[in-house]
Amino acid sequence: MRKSLLILMLFVFKITTFYGQEKNFEWNASTQYFGNELENQVVYVNFGDPKLWGWVEVTITGGYSYRLTTGKYTKRFQIGKNPGATGHFSKASEVPTNFGPVGDEWKIGEFEFVNGNLRIPIYHLLTTQNVLNITVKGMSLHPYDTKNISVTAPMTVPNNETRDYVKVNSRVNFENAINLKPRQSTWIMGKTDYRGINATQQKQGNYQTLIRQKTASDHVVNIGGIGDVFGFFGYDKSRTANGTDYQMVMNLNNGNVGIGTVSPSGKLTVKYKSQNSNGIGAIRLLGDGGANLRMGVNNDYSWIQSHGSKPLYINELANDVILNKNGGNVGIGTTDIPSAYKLAVAGKVISEEVKVQLQTNWPDYVFKKEYNLPTLQEVENQIKENGHLANIPSAEEVKKDGFFLGEMDAKLLQKIEELTLYTIQQNKDLKEQENKIKKIEKENQQLKERLSKIEELLKK
Repeated sequence: MRKSLLILMLFVFKITTFYGQEKNFEWNASTQYFGNELENQVVYVNFGDPKLWGWVEVTITGGYSYRLTTGKYTKRFQIGKNPGATGHFSKASEVPTNFGPVGDEWKIGEFEFVNGNLRIPIYHLLTTQNVLNITVKGMSLHPYDTKNISVTAPMTVPNNETRDYVKVNSRVNFENAINLKPRQSTWIMGKTDYRGINATQQKQGNYQTLIRQKTASDHVVNIGGIGDVFGFFGYDKSRTANGTDYQMVMNLNNGNVGIGTVSPSGKLTVKYKSQNSNGIGAIRLLGDGGANLRMGVNNDYSWIQSHGSKPLYINELANDVILNKNGGNVGIGTTDIPSAYKLAVAGKVISEEVKVQLQTNWPDYVFKKEYNLPTLQEVENQIKENGHLANIPSAEEVKKDGFFLGEMDAKLLQKIEELTLYTIQQNKDLKEQENKIKKIEKENQQLKERLSKIEELLKK
């Protein structure tokens, strides 16, 4: 009797010892509340540091607090873990059940082993208030105590944490297209400093699409490359086949960037249909204050303009501005630049100072002795016959052909110098006449005095 009682007590003790330590286990979490207007929130289902060998299944459901969320989202893991090991291995994971909006509001991540704790993250994808219910099931070759399971309060996802919603340890090959139609954001990411979506080789000749996106207006943009050129390729919705109506690419051999071309010849090459530019330009720079700079090309010329009411400053820092140092002409307000002219201005010009440096002789030759100064009579005859001074263009000639500023200044100076010589000569003549007049006045005075003496003698 005593022996039987002892065996019964040992059996009860054995059952008590393994209470909660089951090969098949199940655990239900209390409801977790997520706050309003909080981004990147996560809770962690902690398993401790057990000897867990088998599979684990996490199921989440929503509720009716804050949001009416229904459905079921389950993720199942293969797991192998020994206590104290530096890590664990999870052969694969799968999502056997996902229906209703609950799967659009949360995502279950992959197993992590952090600071001696095995855990699974559950990410909240919304920023509105929400509730979460968690159930954990599993089977382990070694008994597992569900008392080790706990769930953290919601916290912000660390910046260095990668969100692994689906994890595959080996490569996955798809021979046909993959269509993703999520009700929430979808991310395809690689490890840190590694690749997310990878194409092993780009085609030559025709561009190869790595990612394709259709816009709201049914236009299509492709991300891909041609040979060593990679970037964006788009075509209009009216196209029936893939085209390259629009491109924005980089040549990976030299770093050149091309917009509208797949063969950029400089660090930035922009190509567009210039005949349809309508003054808009290939490049536009817009400022908050209304400044609007446009640059472009037409069939026959290139152009740059300040559009609107704001001025265009060239070299605001007051350094030298050199236009075509090796030659070329400049037109302001006109494209009609006569040959042999460097600058043509259609309109008025105002300046505080203009310097003209002629390569021909300045008219100082007028003051030389050998200069043949025309007489005033010759000048008068010239005016009577032609209506203008000699070597000075007429009004009709100026109206028709204009005149050279430097040449005209020289001719006017010539006339001024001639006039100066006339004035000097006239001054000499006036002095000579003045001396003659004084002499005559003196002689007249002497005659008057003699006449007065004669008259006095006659009176006696």
